[in-house]
Amino acid sequence: MFKLFFKIRKLLSFRREESIHSSVVQVKRNFQGAELEKQGRINEAIVLYQANIKEHFDGAHPYKRLASIYHNQMKYHEEVKVLNKAVYVYKNVVSRERTDWESKLNYFKNRLEVAKAKREEFKKSYGTSPEEHFGLKGSFS
Repeated sequence: MFKLFFKIRKLLSFRREESIHSSVVQVKRNFQGAELEKQGRINEAIVLYQANIKEHFDGAHPYKRLASIYHNQMKYHEEVKVLNKAVYVYKNVVSRERTDWESKLNYFKNRLEVAKAKREEFKKSYGTSPEEHFGLKGSFS
């Protein structure tokens, strides 16, 4: 019985350390992404933010930044994908013990509705999506 207890304890400890390491890597990516943006190296910043989003990073930064980048590039479809992922993460991944989870969830829900409306507005004005109109290809999946 004690052997099983210590094996489980060791496994949980390893997973906690692995989780901490992963979080440190993700935070570094966010800082690097912000620095790359300042340098005008947007495509490189996008790659870093996408990596964090694919790993369900539980902070708002990569979702906000990537959604803003896509919005500025008129890649509204990609912006919507990012914001949908943010809503999913804040509903299902982020701890309810965090005091900001609900306000961030509402922020992303509201921003998602604005992005959808913006895309529809463009389609009504030009008869096509901005991605089709400008020949833009999305990079986030």
